[in-house]
Amino acid sequence: MGTLQSVQAFGQQLFTTARGMGIDNQEQLVVLSDGARWINKLAQTQYPKATLILDWWHLKRRVWPTVRGLQSDGLSAQDGPDWGRQWIDSLWRGQATETLKSILILASQLGAAALDQSAQLTERSLPALHRLISNN
Repeated sequence: MGTLQSVQAFGQQLFTTARGMGIDNQEQLVVLSDGARWINKLAQTQYPKATLILDWWHLKRRVWPTVRGLQSDGLSAQDGPDWGRQWIDSLWRGQATETLKSILILASQLGAAALDQSAQLTERSLPALHRLISNN
């Protein structure tokens, strides 16, 4: 569904429409998003148990800023596109966890950070990698 109304009005209309379609009786719910923060926030507020999935086009688009950020940390311009294509292929095959591990390992090998959640990547690679990981 779509509208040109405010986020609040859209959220109310979405909730009412989904309820009318029987969403309350579903064991699993998936929300497909373009990654816009307001959509993610709305989904998390209205359907906290739902699985939030970034649509393919936007997910694929987020790989390249991550590659460029890692190139700023020392990944060669020649190797960057190869890594990006490999990650996109892995994501297409549903291997999100393995892809994320591969990215984090490469970042660590480039000296960007340790692999734990609290680690801070360099200023150049952090924003792109954060967007890829966090779906924000």
